[in-house]
Amino acid sequence: MEPLTEREVNDILNTLSPEQQEFLSAHLKQGKKSKWLEVLSQKKGIPLSEGMTDEEIEEQMEFWVLKEVLDGGFGNKPFRCECGTPLRYQYIVYHSKEKKTYKLGVTCLENYTTLSPELISDIKKGFHTIDLERDEILTKYERKQFFPIEKFIYIEDLPKDIVHQAKIGLPLTDRQIATVYTIKKEYDKKVQTKKVLEEFSDAQKTVYDALPRWKKEEVVQRFINRDGFNVEIPEDFQHEEIQTFKEIDFPLLEQHLFKLNEYLNARRSQEQILLSRQKEMGKSIKITYDELIRRHLVTLKKVREKEESIPRGLQNDWVKIQQQVRELKEEQEIEYSSFKLNLSMLVFALKIEPDPFL
Repeated sequence: MEPLTEREVNDILNTLSPEQQEFLSAHLKQGKKSKWLEVLSQKKGIPLSEGMTDEEIEEQMEFWVLKEVLDGGFGNKPFRCECGTPLRYQYIVYHSKEKKTYKLGVTCLENYTTLSPELISDIKKGFHTIDLERDEILTKYERKQFFPIEKFIYIEDLPKDIVHQAKIGLPLTDRQIATVYTIKKEYDKKVQTKKVLEEFSDAQKTVYDALPRWKKEEVVQRFINRDGFNVEIPEDFQHEEIQTFKEIDFPLLEQHLFKLNEYLNARRSQEQILLSRQKEMGKSIKITYDELIRRHLVTLKKVREKEESIPRGLQNDWVKIQQQVRELKEEQEIEYSSFKLNLSMLVFALKIEPDPFL
């Protein structure tokens, strides 16, 4: 938005109540003090923890601290800079090492504080941002663009200054409104999370409590969105956590769906290869017992070693393979392509290295 002129600011300010004027003035001063600390801390690499007060931050600052911002009012210049220039806005800056206070105009901040030009430039930009926020509030006030804070009062985490600002009839800036909606979203998520957890069965609670935090968050979010349920799992697919999630009616996570799709894609590719080979060889190919054993004995032994791990969906195939071996031994004919297809699927599921004839 376009910044207001000093006269426009003054004209709108005169339409505010004393309480509104006092709040806006305090808000402006506090905003500039906070911006001063923010810029200095960033430039000097001083880490600031969330929730620290300005006083706690000032203790970590080296030397220069902005103590007060005075405003003489529109058309007035009752204050003076250290250089003697009459001022409307006076910045009270304290040097902690010298234990000395300086009363400065914004143009003399660099000369008296010995802060770098880049730092002063960033501070001035920060002050300008605060002034633009004031202009936004006044412009919205003039246009009667008020925010319905009453709809959000039930949220305990709302900043008190935002609530107070709206309650005394001052509009919120777009940034403040975004803050309100962000906090509401977080609040709604907490409420929904609590509801989801309360409906868990004992088995679901046990599994949930053992999950890492990121998985817990995704489980809850998928319960809220009803996403990740009703996913069909092939009988020959084995994954301990996925099986557990299905058994206790948990939604599958993004990680699970990725693994499942990866498996299905690999299986489809394997099936295509086998079908192609089957077409090439034809169903009429005959094979003797001795030749089959020569080709596939090592593979059959490996499958036998992992027999207990055969997925339920492939157990019948293993039975059929053994039956075909017995039939060949009795000099009966078998469908060799079918034998190879079933054996290849078992090898794939059990992660066994296939022999050269598969």
